[in-house]
Amino acid sequence: MFDAVNCAAEPLYSYILGICLCVAGVCSYLPQYYSLIKSGATTGISEMSLLILNIGSATLAANSLILNFPKFDCYENCSALLCTGNLLSVIQIFIGWLAVLPLYLIFVRFKIQTSKKRVLSDIRFVLTYMVFIIIMLVFGLVEKIFVNNSTIFFKVAAITLGVLSAICSCIVWIPQIVKLLQTQEAGSVSLLMFGLQTPGNIMIIILQILYRQNWSTWITYVVLLIEQATIVVILCVFKYREMKNQRLIIATNVNLSELE
Repeated sequence: MFDAVNCAAEPLYSYILGICLCVAGVCSYLPQYYSLIKSGATTGISEMSLLILNIGSATLAANSLILNFPKFDCYENCSALLCTGNLLSVIQIFIGWLAVLPLYLIFVRFKIQTSKKRVLSDIRFVLTYMVFIIIMLVFGLVEKIFVNNSTIFFKVAAITLGVLSAICSCIVWIPQIVKLLQTQEAGSVSLLMFGLQTPGNIMIIILQILYRQNWSTWITYVVLLIEQATIVVILCVFKYREMKNQRLIIATNVNLSELE
């Protein structure tokens, strides 16, 4: 673990990888934002997947924050630049969470016009976040008030949140996969986003390991890697089928023109 007293730096390649992943974490979602806003429709996008993705990202962010909380003492003894660099693994996860939250809100905005049950879904979404925050406050206050200088309970909470995030990751894209197979079309789902995030998960796993993060933090990305790779394959099949149909249509029109 990083020594906040001696101000030891991580290897340079860790910083470079961390910065690249923070930037890529935002950029990888831009194609989906663009596709959703441009079409103004939610066709093909699974609301359940977006909801689970938000819950999983929030719990993972809490897991990372708790496990790395002692590192914030660095700002009292070392330079802000060095401390921020040594917290890139935490920042990267928080950026991932903040990138998916507006995506759900935009999804809600476009779907509210076609769904009469939108209010119930909004309440469910808000309550989920409220319960999560309340639980985290309770964990913190209980240990602070009743257990002096102990972090065992908080660490157990961190591991629990990490496992919960992994569980969310196990099911997060299953509704999306099912919906794609049912509709047999990509709709507003962005192939570019999943194409960027699939190899990105590999790099994130490497970054978390380089920063010696607990397994409960990076196991989530292993599961995401598998599921997003599956979606990429499905979307590629749809794209190939679409191109094949277009070629058949063009060939048919050419033949009809020749006959005339």
